[in-house]
Amino acid sequence: MLFNSVQFIFFFPLLFVLYYVLSYRYRTVLLLLGSYFFYAYWKPVYIILILFSTSLDFFTAKKIEASKGLVKRNWLFLSLFGNLGILFFFKYSQFFIENLNLFLSIFSNYQLKSFSFELPLGISFYTFQTMSYTIDVYQKRMPAEKGFLRFALYVSFFPQLVAGPIERASNIIPQLKKEISLDYERITDGLKIMFTGFFKKVVIADSLSIIVAHVYSNVFDFGGLVLIFATFLFRYQVFCDFSGYSDIAVGAAKVFGINLTQNFNRPFAATSVRDFWRRWHITMGGWFKDYVFFPLNQNHLGRKRMIYFNTLLTFLLIGLWHGPKWTYVFWGGLHGTLLLLDRATEKKREALTNRLKLKNHPILLKCFQIFVTFSLMSLVSVFFRASNVNEGFHIIKEFFSFTKVGYWNFNDILDLMEHKQHFGEIILVIASIIGMEFIHYYQSKKNLLSSVKKFPKFLRWSLYPVACFVLILVGKFYAKEFVYFQF
Repeated sequence: MLFNSVQFIFFFPLLFVLYYVLSYRYRTVLLLLGSYFFYAYWKPVYIILILFSTSLDFFTAKKIEASKGLVKRNWLFLSLFGNLGILFFFKYSQFFIENLNLFLSIFSNYQLKSFSFELPLGISFYTFQTMSYTIDVYQKRMPAEKGFLRFALYVSFFPQLVAGPIERASNIIPQLKKEISLDYERITDGLKIMFTGFFKKVVIADSLSIIVAHVYSNVFDFGGLVLIFATFLFRYQVFCDFSGYSDIAVGAAKVFGINLTQNFNRPFAATSVRDFWRRWHITMGGWFKDYVFFPLNQNHLGRKRMIYFNTLLTFLLIGLWHGPKWTYVFWGGLHGTLLLLDRATEKKREALTNRLKLKNHPILLKCFQIFVTFSLMSLVSVFFRASNVNEGFHIIKEFFSFTKVGYWNFNDILDLMEHKQHFGEIILVIASIIGMEFIHYYQSKKNLLSSVKKFPKFLRWSLYPVACFVLILVGKFYAKEFVYFQF
């Protein structure tokens, strides 16, 4: 596994001190070695994959820039083939063999030999980063990077190496060329952002995961209301887990003078499916839009049928990107279908809104849109969490079994909360969720960090220990990895 919380507390400050003590010319090497150590601590042999992907795309990008025509395209294909090849081999080959064997069993007894090995952490993230770089050089969006060490640091920068955000070279590499000075305000801002990430992870996400895991491991033992409750908690679990990691990455990078892309923008305030995907996992959605969806549509402008097909194909690939399971593919396909329905019914929904004069009540209309969107996304998320597709359909069926005996028994939920955790603890977690949503709303209107700085010093310095106390009191400090480490 990667560092646990205690080990990271030693690693990060040590790297921070060395970074600002060393001369500017040595900082790239320091961060690169620190990032490789951070990754290799989990499984040293897999550092070879990062070095391969880095070397391949550094040299192919230089060849792409220096070539023309078919030769230029061949260098791009070499880059894509190399990256997609290692991604397929390590992440999808077992899945492919298992399904091919199921198909072969229909016609014969011949079976391909299967094999298994541990999935390299972050392979979906860093291969996508290197591929986006060579594609951008091919399309002349940016020049090829001349410094190998700088490019290698872009690929392996430890804060976002294993779970994103999926950064573009055009954003990170120019920042790596700047000389960063010790800035108290920037560093403390970064530490505050990191703290919010840790809080989301160990206080909210890991606390909720106990109940969610218990229910989803025994879905046939629970009724619809309990399953709805667990699914609601799962939405916040996976959000706080992943956005928590993203906050830690953004904050840690800020300490070193690097600005990463914000990966989330209040996704639970989305008023439509399209709006949700503008707010959720922004860097992944942007990657698939720029490097899959737009290229697919390049020769089909104005042809609705092909645009719809390409939308669905893109989301099937997004589902598959999350992992070699049919539940993820199905999850992606459902999102794509809902997006198409959103687009196809837009004018009719607009006409109905005007006919009912709902625009005269904008707050009511927005609340209704948020409720519908949240409900649809929750239904789809069942397949993201379920062990298999059949189990997912069982859970959905239970959601709507309103007449089933015991469906409306709220005591089942209370018993579940008291059985799996201390009741007061889960209430504090739910209060933290409400507080988090309020903070996100405030952040959408004003700069929260700037607002906090306006508080009297005694108030600020009294809030910090209180927050740390809650973190220590409620946080689950066991070695539980972030959800997106498996992708």
